[in-house]
Order: sequence, then structure tokens, then C-alpha cells
Amino acid sequence: MDWLQVILLAILQGVLEFLPISSSGHLILFPAMLGWDDQGALFDIATHFGSLVAMVIYFRKEVISLLQLNAHRNVMRLRINLIIATVPIILVGFFFGDLILILNRSPVIVAFATIFFGVLLWLSDRFGKKISNIEGLNYRSSIIIGISQCLALIPGTSRSGISITAGRLLGLDKESAVRFSFLLALPTLLASFTWQVINYSAEAQSIGPDQLVVAILLSAIASYLTIKLFLQFIRQIDFSWFMLYRIGLGLITLYLFI
Repeated sequence: MDWLQVILLAILQGVLEFLPISSSGHLILFPAMLGWDDQGALFDIATHFGSLVAMVIYFRKEVISLLQLNAHRNVMRLRINLIIATVPIILVGFFFGDLILILNRSPVIVAFATIFFGVLLWLSDRFGKKISNIEGLNYRSSIIIGISQCLALIPGTSRSGISITAGRLLGLDKESAVRFSFLLALPTLLASFTWQVINYSAEAQSIGPDQLVVAILLSAIASYLTIKLFLQFIRQIDFSWFMLYRIGLGLITLYLFI
């Protein structure tokens, strides 16, 4: 990999991991559009590790609370909800991992998923009821959010996007839906990182050790800033802009690859 590819893709992954426009989809489409070779499994592992580090640093107080044995009742409830919501994607990833790897190479699938789930995100925010916050989330809703998150294994869906969509449809206000989605990223990214390491092929990689370190750092910095700014301005953010961007990207992709 050349340095431009390393820098651009690491920042993209860091930013888009938490925006509802799909980091995996962009990491497929951008190299394809620019004529770059596939960045390889080692690069993906490094950038996901960077995002995971950023999550732990930003939510360090929540992480400490969630790990305490004698936690407050609300914290214990949140901990159980996060565990429940994480289980489905672990099971689906374990049993259908090979199929996911095949889907991850199709720009056309990325395009259709980008458009469809972008529209669904906007509809959920536009018409979803605002009747509860994160403390009012019940176990049934957590299971539904967890099952919906499995759709993010289809490239172009967006893990944060589909979990926010499910949360809004279940009645969470926008801020609570986004916050739960981000907290859910902690165990989900950890599971994804572990799965990638276990299934990592030792085949020749095109990225050097110095580039690997830079990729981790850039992904971590981009992830941290994105989380901070997104949560800070969530009440002013209009999801229709994400929908329009996703539709435009999907149509361009279909034009280029069909």
C-alpha cells in the first residue's frame, strides 16, 4: 500500500465506523473506484483496533461502571441490554462468516444496501415515536436491536445506522438511540476484532509495520473525534442529509459497476 491509501482509508474507517453511512461499504467502494488493490485483512484488523481503542478512551467512565460487580441498578440493566444485543451478531458471524466474506467483495450489493438502509434510517427518524430514553430500554427491544445489527454484516448497511434505525423505531429518542448504538459498538467491535484475528490469514500483506502503526493511530483519532462531535451535536443533526448522501453514493456505484 502507498501512504496515500493508508492515510485515506484509515481516516475513512475511523470516521465512518460511527456515522450511519457504512465504513465497510466505503472501504470496498473507494479502492475499487480509485483502482487500488484490496487493502488486506491486516489493515482492517489494525483500523478496527484503532476504533476500539477510541471507544474505550471516550467511554472510559461507562466502561468502568459496566465492569463493576456492585454496579448501580440502571448500570446493571444497561450491561444486560448490551450483552443481549451483542449475542445475535456473534452467532450470525460465527455460522455465516464465509458467506459474509463473499458478500464483502460486491460493489453492487454495497450500492443497494447503501440506498435501502439510508432511506430506512430517514424514515425511522422522521416518523419514529420519541417515548423513551436509554434507561427505559427493555430486554425485548435489546434483542430486536441486536438482531437488526446483524444486517450490518451486509456491506453498505452501516452498523451504527441500522442500530440507530431500530432504536428509533422502538421509540428511543434520537440521542438515546445514538448513545446505545455507540455503546453497543464496544462489545461488537471487540467481537469483530477477535473474529478477524482468529480468521486472519498469514498470506503476504502489502502494508508495512510503520504504515500499520499510522493506520491504527489515524483510525483511533478519527474515531474519537467523530464520537465526540456526533454526540455533541446529535440534536441538531438532520438524518435526511445522510439519506441523500447514501442515495447519491449508491446511484454512482450502480452506474460504475453495472
